[in-house]
Amino acid sequence: MWAIEFGEPASRATTWRMLERVQPGIFAQLVVVPLFADHRILSQVAGHNVNIVKGLPPLTIGDDDLDWFVGALDDVVGSAQKLGRAMTGFALRAARAGRGRAAARL
Repeated sequence: MWAIEFGEPASRATTWRMLERVQPGIFAQLVVVPLFADHRILSQVAGHNVNIVKGLPPLTIGDDDLDWFVGALDDVVGSAQKLGRAMTGFALRAARAGRGRAAARL
């Protein structure tokens, strides 16, 4: 099993703080969702309100598969770090949806 913890970036820290204020741990979702949707790699957020992504690779994995995974992860994390308009919009929609579900449980 592997896990990666993400922290506040040196650049775009204001956007990071805004999104984290709305929904703590949202950056991990910005990695997990496109990792599966775009690259068909199944991973998981490690817990509620944390920016940790975890995965469980096959017991045996070849160099080609490892290179493919690293390339996909680099692509997704790079896009998420840019926090462009589309990613910010997704994050805010996801955060609002999460808050609505939490309120419904109370």
